[in-house]
Amino acid sequence: AKFLMRADDYSDLILNSVALGFLIEVDNMLFAAVTSDRCKLQVEHCQPLKVRGLSYNWDTQTRLFTSALIICAVLLELWSYAKPHGKLEVGDRLACLCQVTGPTCLAAQILGGLP
Repeated sequence: AKFLMRADDYSDLILNSVALGFLIEVDNMLFAAVTSDRCKLQVEHCQPLKVRGLSYNWDTQTRLFTSALIICAVLLELWSYAKPHGKLEVGDRLACLCQVTGPTCLAAQILGGLP
């Protein structure tokens, strides 16, 4: 759930969590609302499928690829914070929003308080 990690504040995190919960449960709600009682009983009496476990050997090439993928993801996330107009710069500019002062204040720049 990438969008949970990208939430900038708690309200976004809560809203995205509720949306994820809905997406996880929507199939159960549709099944309960659309199918007949007879069909529900048939599904309830079905035997579970048995699937053999997949045994996967993590060879050196797979470990290197996985490590490289993780490193790229971490670097991309760090870049999104440190790039020009990234999350750190926007956060610094919004930190003084209520006072409309300071050289990095976004509100002061928008309202014309700073050149």
